Formats: sequence, structure tokens, C-alpha cells
Amino acid sequence: MTKPDDATHSIESERPFVPQSAQNVFEPIARQQPEVERAFQWLNQYSPARLTGSGSGLFAVCGSQQQADEIVASCPQQWTAYGVKGLNRSPVSSRCEYN
Repeated sequence: MTKPDDATHSIESERPFVPQSAQNVFEPIARQQPEVERAFQWLNQYSPARLTGSGSGLFAVCGSQQQADEIVASCPQQWTAYGVKGLNRSPVSSRCEYN
């Protein structure tokens, strides 16, 4: 593979995230914890919740910035929510891959 001029032009960055195809083997284990299960149930009201990596947080794909803002605004006090734009490929990965 040749190094792209800009990471945003790589094949990996052009693939859309498809929530239905996302699978995290840690999810069933994490969901055994009552607080994690409650967070899943809450976020699932808005959009299918997914576990990040080995379980540091949850995320959901939103159809608009407005939807993300509404979810963040309604987040229960015991949790913290952020509305962010996702990346299909880490900029750090792009820099390390070709060194």
C-alpha cells in the first residue's frame, strides 16, 4: 500500500461505519455490570448503543448534530456525555503505519 497524501483519502477512511456490522466481544461481559446495563438501556432509547474498545465508554451513531445535542442534554447526572464527530481511521494510526 502506498502512503496517501492525506489520511482522509485512504480507503479505510472512505468506508462508512455500519452499526449493524459492529461487534464487540467485551459487550456481553461489560453488560453484566448493573451500571453499564443501565447506561445501555438509556442510550438505546435514542440509537443503538455500542461499547468502545474494552469498555471505557458507550457510543451511538446519530443522524444529525441536533440529535447528538439532544442526547447530550438529556444525559443523566451520574454519567457524562459528549457529542463528537467520529473518525473511521485514527490520525495517529496514519502517522505510525508508514514510518
